[in-house]
Amino acid sequence: MRTHDDPPARFDPAAEPDALDPRVARTRRRVHTAALELIGEDGFGRVSMEAVAERAGVARSTLYRNWRDLPTLLGDAVRVLSLAAIVPDTGDLRGDLLAALRTAAGYLEDQDLRSMILAMLSESFRDPGMGRVRREHELQRRERFRALLTRAQRRGELPQDVDLDVLIDDLVAPVFHRVMALGADLDEQFLVWHLERTLARHGA
Repeated sequence: MRTHDDPPARFDPAAEPDALDPRVARTRRRVHTAALELIGEDGFGRVSMEAVAERAGVARSTLYRNWRDLPTLLGDAVRVLSLAAIVPDTGDLRGDLLAALRTAAGYLEDQDLRSMILAMLSESFRDPGMGRVRREHELQRRERFRALLTRAQRRGELPQDVDLDVLIDDLVAPVFHRVMALGADLDEQFLVWHLERTLARHGA
């Protein structure tokens, strides 16, 4: 097995790259890259800790010391891949949401990423570990949207009595369905129309 000069270092899979020691960040990037490459080549169901360790050039003990199991490692790799979808803070509700929808559109319309999402969903219904990872990933995504909407409430752009969970569903579900089920495009005209229609339904 190929190895690297950097000795193993413990890191927190929940930490963001900027908060990590450079040596740890390099190890993390190698592992994530290896995991994502293998998912793309073989699908979730055929990836193993051994294969990830070999592709990344790290010891299996390094993986098991920092991720408790394969689903956790794969879920973390997918989470890092989707960090670009973190919603911005432009100071304006519509600006924030349109930027978030544009990012989601680019993410969903990438063929490789779309295939990976579908593979993760499929595997999550067969494997309890991947099901747990999928739920955790979804909760993290919703919390990012909730933070954006809560800021808008504080600015008076969104009524205080709005059900944020319903609003999040109304914003995200049609976008996901349009790409995954219908295979339709997410052009700027649709995103603006969808955003305004959804906000109007919620009194914003």
